[in-house]
Amino acid sequence: MLIYDMEKFIGGAIGVICGSALMDADISVEEAQKAVNEIFHLNDALRMRIVDDNGKPQQYVADYAEADIEVLHFGSKAELDSYAAEYAKEPLDFYGALAMIKIVLIPGKIGLLAKLHHIISDAWTLSLIATQFNELIKGDGVQAFSYLDYIKEENEYVAGKRYQKDRDYFLSQFAECDESTFLSEKQAKSFSAERATYSIGKDKTAEITSYAAKNNISAFSLFMTAAAVYFSRVKMNTEKFYLGTPLLNRADFCQKNTVGMFINTVPLLINLDNESAFAENLKSVETSAFSAMRHQRYNYGDLLDELRKSRNFSEKLYDVILSFQNAKVAGGEVETTWYHSGLQGESLQIHIDDRDDESVFRIHYDYQTEKFNEHEIGMLHQHICNLLFDAIKNDRKKPYELSMLSAEERHTLKGDGILCGFVSFVLSSGVLNGSVNLLLFRSCELFRLGQSSVPPYPVFPAALRQNRSCWFCMAAPSGG
Repeated sequence: MLIYDMEKFIGGAIGVICGSALMDADISVEEAQKAVNEIFHLNDALRMRIVDDNGKPQQYVADYAEADIEVLHFGSKAELDSYAAEYAKEPLDFYGALAMIKIVLIPGKIGLLAKLHHIISDAWTLSLIATQFNELIKGDGVQAFSYLDYIKEENEYVAGKRYQKDRDYFLSQFAECDESTFLSEKQAKSFSAERATYSIGKDKTAEITSYAAKNNISAFSLFMTAAAVYFSRVKMNTEKFYLGTPLLNRADFCQKNTVGMFINTVPLLINLDNESAFAENLKSVETSAFSAMRHQRYNYGDLLDELRKSRNFSEKLYDVILSFQNAKVAGGEVETTWYHSGLQGESLQIHIDDRDDESVFRIHYDYQTEKFNEHEIGMLHQHICNLLFDAIKNDRKKPYELSMLSAEERHTLKGDGILCGFVSFVLSSGVLNGSVNLLLFRSCELFRLGQSSVPPYPVFPAALRQNRSCWFCMAAPSGG
């Protein structure tokens, strides 16, 4: 959804971006407040306002006025996080100030807590604000540029040939895959969401970065391919589908140092080949990602409008987003934390966080609570990691040959309680006549367990296609 549409039809904190940045700095509160005021002075995007002109939204930049910047005191980082987690869920006044920055103090540290509306900012902006704060308190020069210059360039782009070329690229992608495949088919009544965060330790992170460097590919592409293989495996080995990925959309030095909303989430067409090795699929995904990056300026909302008008397509193209967060705060060692707003439009957002140079990847899973629960997200994370590290160990394996289940899960499947033990890992389930569950199991390793491990329920083989899909269809009592 477009940000304005989300604000109007969902409301609440759907458009909130909230984050903190803590640093060691021997400065007074007054100096910190002065620096924050200067940030508002330097960056016109932070002073943007929305007005409703006969049902049509318009933006303008409010004049700068010095403000009394609020100061918050906390006894620990945990106290700050607890406060900020709730603060992020409080909506901003869409027709009022769309940027709020507070000074935060905890023993031994000073920093910022920023809450911004997505219509004027993006995640990169949070890092820019922290960088500017660092530079200002040190008395260094600040690189800042007007967002109005970007708006002028964007209007020229929309009226030019490049816009048409970028549009044609995404329309050609749609010609290759003209239907949506969603990870969750559940219909949710709300957009309520929660976050679950997992860390990949230093040793495992080193395996990822070493493999990426050795094979001259990005860690982002590696994660994306592992997630795509998981998506394919749980969606009946589908090979063509879209995953959303937010791209920076900042072309040069000036734009990378401009506070404002630049990011564009593009539909990345995944085209897996289940008969090719993981390594080949990885190269294919990276090639697709590079192609999308070359056309990243074309707005996803414009694409959906075009598809509705010219193709009679009324769906969205994806319900899963994967992003790679690697924006760095310059000017010293800074601890950053990003807080979730509690609302989102997609079923699942996966954010790989590599911002603070800790040599670990933190994976944030933001999920709609009517479609997933925390346990299911934990299993999803484990299965994606299993696929990822099995691929790193042997990237000549085909997608369906990669091990998704843990050793413990495989052991459980071999026991007498195979059906009960596999309920958490079932890849698709439904109810038949209110009394029977239809369980579809997809796994070549499960297929190899043999008849002795199949429970005493009717079993029907299905979807066996060129040895790529091995399914068991089990009709079991609903209480099993």
